[in-house]
Amino acid sequence: MLSIGSGAEVNGMKRVFAYPMVLLLTLSVNATQAQAVVKPGARCVKVNVKQVYKGKMYTCIKSEGKLVWSKGVVVTSMPSPTQTVAPTAAPTLTPIATSTATPKPTTSIATSSTTPKPTTSISPTTIPSPTNPFADAAAKAAADKAAADTAAKAAADKAAADAAAKAAADKAAADAAAKAAADKAAADAAAKAVAEAAARICIPNSKCPLGSTGPGGGIVFYDAGAQQSWGRYLEFAPDGWSGSDRDPQSFWCNTINVDFSALINNDLLRATLGVEIGKGKANTDLMVAFCKSGAGVLARAYSGGGKSDWNLPSRYELNELCKYIRSQAVGKSDVGCNEKGTLRKGFAGFYYWSSTETNANNAWAQPLDYAFSLNYLKSNIFYIRPTRAF
Repeated sequence: MLSIGSGAEVNGMKRVFAYPMVLLLTLSVNATQAQAVVKPGARCVKVNVKQVYKGKMYTCIKSEGKLVWSKGVVVTSMPSPTQTVAPTAAPTLTPIATSTATPKPTTSIATSSTTPKPTTSISPTTIPSPTNPFADAAAKAAADKAAADTAAKAAADKAAADAAAKAAADKAAADAAAKAAADKAAADAAAKAVAEAAARICIPNSKCPLGSTGPGGGIVFYDAGAQQSWGRYLEFAPDGWSGSDRDPQSFWCNTINVDFSALINNDLLRATLGVEIGKGKANTDLMVAFCKSGAGVLARAYSGGGKSDWNLPSRYELNELCKYIRSQAVGKSDVGCNEKGTLRKGFAGFYYWSSTETNANNAWAQPLDYAFSLNYLKSNIFYIRPTRAF
């Protein structure tokens, strides 16, 4: 006969067998619920219940009066809960002594004083918080914009650097081209100056271009085209010939009321005097013979180039000088100088003496500002510029 034991022992055994049943039922329900299809919009049973299904966590929400699963958010995979059932000690049979002579064996079911309850142990798992897709999209857009801004700035910086480098290269090329052009212009100018200087080289008894330097250091201003009895060329004394930057002024001769040409009895000698080109030297020789001072004496005293035959120009020689220093054509003594052209620097725009005598009281002079010759009293104070023939 089996002895079941006290009521407490019976209740303990009931609990031992009840817990496994509850656990199995719970696992069965959970398994059934887990096997149900979970997808956005599908029906669920309790608000705010969360369910992980195929890599997404769904939440039971109320929408339009119904409980349905949300759209779900992606989560990292989590381990399934594990169940651990504690072992239960098996009942043992304990013999009970009786007073009868022949003791009958009895079956005693002994239980341990403490029967452990079966428990289900589920390992804790950290469920990641659901992510906000809109926040993720905003963060990605911000990151994309930052990357685009960085790329745009880098491109702008490179474009600016390239532009600056190109500008510097263009400027260097332009500067080099400008310098080359300036060097070429300077070389051309130097070559032209050499050519012009060569063209102005005066070779006595050969060729002396107008503007060249004559043997006396003066400027050649007249070419007769061929050798004459007096020579071929005329030159005038250079600027500053008297030691001053201005031509000196003087009366024609200190001796007045004397017609020098009338004192010449030699017809041949008298023929060398006059207004024509080439007669300036003979006219000045006569002046120096009768004058102690005056324009003729000053002109003859000049010895530029080591020459002693400087003189006052005759009337026509002075006219050719006037045309030359006003950049007018020279060579025709019958063509008078006029006011056209710019007066050469170094000459005064006033009257200059010639060596040609008119009579006892007058001699020819020519104003270089309005350029026509007249005869004036020998006592007038006019400018002087020596000339010579060679």
